[in-house]
Amino acid sequence: MASIFTRSLTRTACSLLRKPRIAKQLTQTAAKNFSQLQRTSPSLLAVVNSSQSNIHGNTCRCCLHTQDDQEFSSYLAEEISTEKSTMRAVASIPGWNIIKENAEVKLEKNVDNESVTVTFNLNNATGSEQALEGEGVEGEIEADPPFNVEIKKPTGKIMYFECTMIPSSEQGGGDADEVADAFEITSVTMDEGKLKEGTFTMFSETMDGQIYDKLMDLLDNRGIGDEMIAAMREFCRTYDHHLYVNLLSKMKEFVDEK
Repeated sequence: MASIFTRSLTRTACSLLRKPRIAKQLTQTAAKNFSQLQRTSPSLLAVVNSSQSNIHGNTCRCCLHTQDDQEFSSYLAEEISTEKSTMRAVASIPGWNIIKENAEVKLEKNVDNESVTVTFNLNNATGSEQALEGEGVEGEIEADPPFNVEIKKPTGKIMYFECTMIPSSEQGGGDADEVADAFEITSVTMDEGKLKEGTFTMFSETMDGQIYDKLMDLLDNRGIGDEMIAAMREFCRTYDHHLYVNLLSKMKEFVDEK
């Protein structure tokens, strides 16, 4: 019964408000009463407004959210400015065509009748301990991503390597007569056309020592040696820094968007 009465009263009120003359009278009455309250009890009105403001400011998550975002945006602006002050141009890798797609990088070149491709992802890069402790270029972290090498013959036969960079502090192993390689082969696979899942792979742990050395020479003869790795490290270091600053900029744009 109560709900029927409420609906009836609501319909009556809506019907009255749809009549311009009555709606205008109600508006004028409300404005008159508010104006009278301002004249007779300004202190009461101030208390009400203050209470509403305090409740909104102390408990409303949207206000805290906005304040936190503003502080975060200011911090990001400072961080971006600091990083840009130490940013260098992305280094090149002589003799290689570089194709960048965000963190994915592909290096290409032709050697005689073979195509040689090196691929790596900077998201998989690990900084060396020395660089992380502050040595090297300020604002940059040593980036040593694992990388893959594909050598393809005109017939479609491919030799596929998985390789890992060796931190400079670990190169040579402390033996003066030992050659200080800048990288090591992790595995090698042979296939045709395109590397297929399930193809047999030979890992360095079980590889004959002489075969391993000959494979390192094979890569070196195709331009993948210590000089190339040094240039690739420099490229990774500078490009990683650009990607980092770009990420901070996108983060700030996201936080600033209303």
